[in-house]
Amino acid sequence: MTVTDFLRPLRTRLVAAIVGLTVALALPAGMAGAQSSSSVTVNGVQITITGGGSQSISTTSTGAEIVIDGREIVIDGTTISLDGSSIDSGAFDEVEIVVEGNTMRILVDGKEVITSTRSGAPSGDGDDALSEAAKLNNLGVAYYRGDGVEQSFEKAIEYYERAMALGSTIAADNLANMFWYGVEGIPEDEPRAVGYAKVAFEDDHSNSVYIMGMAYLQAITVEKDVELALELLNHAGDAERTDALNQLGVEYARGENVPQDDSEAAAYYRRAADLGNHVSQSNYAWFRWQGRGGEKDAAEALRYALMSAEQGNTSATYLAGVIHYHGGEGVEVDMAEAARMFEAAAQEGHTTAAFNLGIMYRDGDGVEQNLDRAIEWMEVALERGHEEAADELERLKASRGAAHPPQEAIWWFAEGQQQVGPMTLNDLRAEMAAGRVGDRTLVWRKGMADWAMAGSIGELAQ
Repeated sequence: MTVTDFLRPLRTRLVAAIVGLTVALALPAGMAGAQSSSSVTVNGVQITITGGGSQSISTTSTGAEIVIDGREIVIDGTTISLDGSSIDSGAFDEVEIVVEGNTMRILVDGKEVITSTRSGAPSGDGDDALSEAAKLNNLGVAYYRGDGVEQSFEKAIEYYERAMALGSTIAADNLANMFWYGVEGIPEDEPRAVGYAKVAFEDDHSNSVYIMGMAYLQAITVEKDVELALELLNHAGDAERTDALNQLGVEYARGENVPQDDSEAAAYYRRAADLGNHVSQSNYAWFRWQGRGGEKDAAEALRYALMSAEQGNTSATYLAGVIHYHGGEGVEVDMAEAARMFEAAAQEGHTTAAFNLGIMYRDGDGVEQNLDRAIEWMEVALERGHEEAADELERLKASRGAAHPPQEAIWWFAEGQQQVGPMTLNDLRAEMAAGRVGDRTLVWRKGMADWAMAGSIGELAQ
């Protein structure tokens, strides 16, 4: 079984992701007189569509193809075509398409370049059921976004399902995406998402192609088929679906379903990272820092780690701290910045960052030495399960006790030098009276200046 059994990829297409799958929205009932407007950036050009009904957009290698109410607009390099009329506008950054009744106007960088009026009423996509499906899908998008209506994911699902029942594969794709990732109040439901994706991915919607790739990889409601999964993920990746590219990187990094290959993993991570995927940016940063799939490059690692950290990736924030702490070619050691990054990551739940921050407060690296703060962060690391935190916390508390011991405080050790805990002399005598401390136990006692061995329990307790 191959991808072509399911898809009809005449060209690589990028259908704008869930919230922008239909670029302009139909207004809900009761809002007549206003025109909806949405924007999407394709190949570096911002495209804004105002008005119109049924819409779709796909990319080509040199531009985009847009269909609005059955009328095709082609952006090909510097050339724009509408209804057979073409104009070479030179380089441009923005294209605005305005639909007013039967008239369509195209503006390039604010200047009107094409106006075309079609006789008769707009025919939509030529099929009443499909036209209605597009309107229902647009309403689903409106409720998903909260555009012109109160946001409601439940209503979005309702309209998407009604649109899908009338044949809208875009609506099925939207549903697949919603249930694959989950949204507030709607938990993830991978089997349900795959059910919707089975409907949508035959029309080459990249969301659903990715989801079906994951379904075949993980055997979610289908039999596991690694070869098909990789083909689907690569196909979605070719449409710039960054989750697919990242997953391919993971596969080659782990080597469970494909031969392990760090170079391939790094290449996939880099592609997704350059498209803005913060997980891939973090993964690629770690590869560059560790020298996996290429030479170690501290400067490159830091650059991608900071890209990811700016999007809230905690692992990347922690890595930025590590790089500043150790430095490397092109990156100077900066303890203060390392501490700042560790604290930011620790505040977001990163365990090792909390441990490292405790050590930095202990040693006064990048921060003013503060044993109380060191203990606080070490306790956080311990609560989160760091393996070394318990021993370090014990040493920190002992150090704080040595610096500020209570009167008559002592540290005592059972035979074999195993630390049991701090006690005052009176407490120790009570333990002896109860028979819980042997005469041969050694005791450390605070003298006038230094800690010194006091001798045996028998000597001290007299």
